Amino acid sequence: MKHSTNRQGGTPASAALVSGTPLGEVQTPRSPLLRDSTLHRDFDVDKDLSYCVFCGICYDAGPQLGAAHLIPNAVSERFDLEVSEDLLGLIGGYYETTLNAVAACRLCHPLFDDGLLWLEPSTTAASAASPSATLSVSSLVIRVDSSQKSDHSKSLHGRSLRLPSLSRSHLPFPVSAVWEWRCRWAPLKREDELARQMGKLGVSGPCELKESCRSKKKQRNKNCIRRMCEPCCRAAPQDGKQCKEHKPDTPKSSPPAVHT
Repeated sequence: MKHSTNRQGGTPASAALVSGTPLGEVQTPRSPLLRDSTLHRDFDVDKDLSYCVFCGICYDAGPQLGAAHLIPNAVSERFDLEVSEDLLGLIGGYYETTLNAVAACRLCHPLFDDGLLWLEPSTTAASAASPSATLSVSSLVIRVDSSQKSDHSKSLHGRSLRLPSLSRSHLPFPVSAVWEWRCRWAPLKREDELARQMGKLGVSGPCELKESCRSKKKQRNKNCIRRMCEPCCRAAPQDGKQCKEHKPDTPKSSPPAVHT
C-alpha cells in the first residue's frame, strides 16, 4: 500500500518513528494536527470563525467544533466495506488527512458518526447524470434518518454542505467519491447500532426494542415527576398544597355518634 506525505495531518512515517514500529504496521493513529487543519480550511474569513459544514453555523473553536472522519479510522468500524487503492489515493493515501475530514459541531458530529446523517445526490442531479459520471460535492444534499425528530436535525435534511470559500478553495476538501462511500457505510452503521441495542436489552426485534424504550421512557418520566413533586410536599404543607401523587392516605373518620 502506497502512503503519501500528508502536510495537513501528519505523516504515517513520523507516527511509525514515534511508536517504534515499522511503517507497514502503523494502524492509522490519530493526528493531533488534523482538527486544526480542518478548522483552518472550513473557516469564515469575514466572521473570523470556523463553521460546521453541515449546519453552516460559525462557532468559536473550543469544544464546539471537531474533525469528523468520512472513512472511519478504525478498521472495525468499516464493516468489511472495501476501501480500494483508488479511494485511498483520493484521501491522500492515509486516513488522517483533510481529504477525509470535515469540521462538524457538537450537534451534527454525533449524527454523522452514528450513520444518522449522510449525503446523497439530489433528485435533479441524479436524474441528469449519466451512470458513469462523477458528481460534484456541490450537487450532494444532506439526508437525516427519520428517527431524528429534533428541530436541528429536521433543519439539516435536504440542504447542501457549506463548502470552503474561494479564499480557502485551494485547501484539500473531501471529493464526492468519499462521500458516496460514506453513504454506503451509513446504513451498515445504523444496523450495527440497532443490533447492539437489541443485544443490550435482550430483545429479538426492532418492535420489542421500541416497546422496551417506550416503557423505560415512561418510567423515567414518572420518576422525574416524583422528584419534582416531593419538594412541594415538603416545602409548604401549611398552605394545604400537597401533591396528589404523594398525598398521604388519611384514615376515614368515623361518623359522629348520634345520641337519642
